[in-house]
Amino acid sequence: MDFKTSDEERPSVVIILSGKRKCGKDYIADWLFKRFGEERAVIIRLSGPLKQQYALENNLNYEKLLDASQYKEVFREKMITWGEAIRKQDPGYFCFHAIQQTQATSKEIWIVSDARRETDIEFFLSRYPNETLIVRINASDSVRKRRGWNYTKGIDDCESECGLDTYKNWNFQILNDDNEQMSEGLNKLLQSLNSK
Repeated sequence: MDFKTSDEERPSVVIILSGKRKCGKDYIADWLFKRFGEERAVIIRLSGPLKQQYALENNLNYEKLLDASQYKEVFREKMITWGEAIRKQDPGYFCFHAIQQTQATSKEIWIVSDARRETDIEFFLSRYPNETLIVRINASDSVRKRRGWNYTKGIDDCESECGLDTYKNWNFQILNDDNEQMSEGLNKLLQSLNSK
């Protein structure tokens, strides 16, 4: 699918967040959104269009598929399999639709909350190479478990969770085992953004 934006629709910055389940990437995306404000920023959830279409096709509650509830966990494995089949045909499909769904082109700061594959990063880098910052959020397994994560075969060992484990070209890595670490990482990120 061909996706182009005019100069007026180009973001001034694209912050791509990536990390394992329960690492805190949604919390950090929300924090950044509040920091920049809704007039300037938008959160682009790449899983949004996937979950929306999956909910429509399977008569499920779309809003509950978006939150951190157990409801989503019941359908996660089947959603992943379904989404992978679409990505094989068009790797940028969900990126394109997430931008459309959030009307992101009207905002200057794009916060991509859930990059999971190199093709997700490539989609934005190929279109916005100078505007894109790629951020990995890390948290230890013990902290993730305290936040409600349990290893699930077929989910935690598939590409949607491991696709960026060997990726090396992070602009920033934020350790999020506690608030102090997270604040330190976010401050460095904000300093970098302010210097752009």
